[in-house]
Formats: sequence, structure tokens, C-alpha cells
Amino acid sequence: MRLLISEFITGGGLVHDPLPDSLKQEGLMMLKALVRDCSKIPDLHITVTLDKRLSLPVKDVQIVCLDSSHDYSNTLQQLADQHHHTWIIAPETDNILSSLVSMLARHNVSLLNSDSSSVELCSDKAACDQHLRAAGLAVVPSLSIDQLQSFHHPVILKRRLGAGCEGMLKLESGPAALTHIKHALGDFAECYLQPYISGAHKSLSLLCLDGHTKILSCNTQTINFNHPVMLTSCLTNGSEITTQMQQLANDIALALPGLRLYVGVDFIETENCLYVVDVNPRLTSSYVGLSQCLSDNPAQLCINTHLDNVLPEYINRLTTTAEVKIA
Repeated sequence: MRLLISEFITGGGLVHDPLPDSLKQEGLMMLKALVRDCSKIPDLHITVTLDKRLSLPVKDVQIVCLDSSHDYSNTLQQLADQHHHTWIIAPETDNILSSLVSMLARHNVSLLNSDSSSVELCSDKAACDQHLRAAGLAVVPSLSIDQLQSFHHPVILKRRLGAGCEGMLKLESGPAALTHIKHALGDFAECYLQPYISGAHKSLSLLCLDGHTKILSCNTQTINFNHPVMLTSCLTNGSEITTQMQQLANDIALALPGLRLYVGVDFIETENCLYVVDVNPRLTSSYVGLSQCLSDNPAQLCINTHLDNVLPEYINRLTTTAEVKIA
């Protein structure tokens, strides 16, 4: 079986631009972890796209180096046609991931990704929050421009079509947020604003299929809320999975039945509630440590779920944790 792994950040998406350090480090970490896990699967022949400026020290893996002379989308399509399955690692930013998934889906490529409509919905923070709220989930409320002027508490400003902590800021109040947007950004439509909620920042690593899910791990996050906001590390399998977390995972899978295989969910745990922050229909940083925390190979679990069209009956989590340092 031939598998193509294509990572947009380090695999060609930014071959015309300077590589941002944070995206380079996080993207390369996820790519290395996935290739490592896939390399352990018998009879799986792996091809990886890689930015020519980077290196991937692996054995028995075909590397396709890309530079500014390549058209990433066309190259991806050509390579996908030569493989049985394709696994895209890309950010939701500006609908990059949904566009790539949609393009390959139109050509009937077998994808180890969520469907394009779910990826597109999750890529828009406002639309996703509205969808989840309508399904009865607890979501951090949004703040309208009109509400900001009289909101005198800390505010989180995000890119509406951003990924993770990209472009995220913590500002002291609504009026401060208004001033920043007016002078530094200029475009209110690109922004998504929420009140800052104090609590434990955690994430779920899920294995999803057709409205059902299994929790692979619950992870704790360390976030630096200085200017700018940054996820500095996560501890894979760092938190006990509670009944409330299992219910949260089930509710998200039901609300977004197009989620498939690996999905990350960021949430804030307070004394009384679990607030959904983000649904990431892709690999996340927590995946990097996942193989150390499960008895089974997480890539094998994903591929088996895709081939058999059924979730595993049981996830055998170990008691170990794995720290993933990001910044």
C-alpha cells in the first residue's frame, strides 16, 4: 500500500515565502511524528513532500523536495494519483486545508482527513462556534463590535480564519481591543473576539468516524498570554479523562459527523463547565507525543479505521505522559 503524506507548511505551501519559525517548528514536529509512526506499519510505502530548505532524516521513505519552481496544488494532485491514500497536514488558515481537501476529494482521492465541508466549517471560528452552540455545546461566547465599548474585562482577539494561536492577542478590555483593531488591523471582519475565561487549558485527541468517536488522550496545554499569545508546550495524556470530557467528545462528533480520523479539540475546564475553544480537523501538536502514551500505533489506528470503516472497540491508554515543547 502506498501512502502520500503532504505537509503544507514544510511541504510546499510556503516555498515562495520565508518560513515562520513557529510554523516551521510545529509543522515539522508533526510531520516527523507521523512519518515515524507510519514507518512502523508493515508493507506501507511512504512518500513525503518536503520544503527543499528543510531536512527529514528518515530511512526507507521517498522524499519529494519542493521549491519555488513547483506549483504545490498541481504537484500534490499528481502525487496523490500515484498513491492509494493521501494524508494532508495543513492549517485551517484562510481555508487552506479545506481547499486542498476539497480539490483532492473532487478527484476521488482516498483521504485520511475529515470531509471538506466539516473542515471548512471548523476553519471559520464564528461559524463553527455558532454551529456547536446550536447543537447545545458550551462555547466561549463571542463579543460584537457594539458590545466591546462597554466590556471592561480582558478580551481575546483571534483571526476568524486563523489556526491555533496564530495572530491571537489578549487585551485588557473591549475598548482596548477596539483601539488595537482600528489602528493595527483596520478590518473588523477578519477578527473574532471573546471574553477571556480563566481555567485549565486542555485538549482532546480524538479518533472520529461518522458521528462517533474514541478519545485517544486528554492533554494539558501551557499557553503564554503575553503579547502575542503562544502555545509553548503540551503534555500528551496529561489529564484524566472524565465523564464530562467523554460527553463533550461525543457531542462534538454528533454535531460534526463529517469529522474523520484524527481530530483535536481545544477546551477550557472551569469549576462548572467545559468550554469549547477550537475544533481542529487535522493533526495537532499533541499527536507528537501520542505514540508514547498508547499501546497501539496511533497512525495504524487511523489507517485501520479508514480501511475498515469502523472505530476500534477499545483504546488502550498507558499511564505515561509525553511533553511536547513547541516554543
